[in-house]
Amino acid sequence: MIEKLLEIKNRFEEVGQLLVQPESMKDPKKFGQLNKEYKDLEKMVKKFNQYKAVLEGVEHAREILQKEKDPEMRELAKMELDELAPKTRPWRRR
Repeated sequence: MIEKLLEIKNRFEEVGQLLVQPESMKDPKKFGQLNKEYKDLEKMVKKFNQYKAVLEGVEHAREILQKEKDPEMRELAKMELDELAPKTRPWRRR
């Protein structure tokens, strides 16, 4: 799943570059198609970036639990994991 989302993110960046090309701006039909695709991909990319941030937070909290000796830091890491764990499930369409 992550690989497919990375492909979508790459396409989003590619479309963003195409939108600023003079050739695209000269062709209103092509520009409109690219703009629509960009907006559609942008929604997915924003969600993907949020999801990646959650996964990175979980990884960081787990590292703290493995390496940290300070009970307060460990408790904070546990609290962070409790908060982030439900968010690690892939988002659902609403």
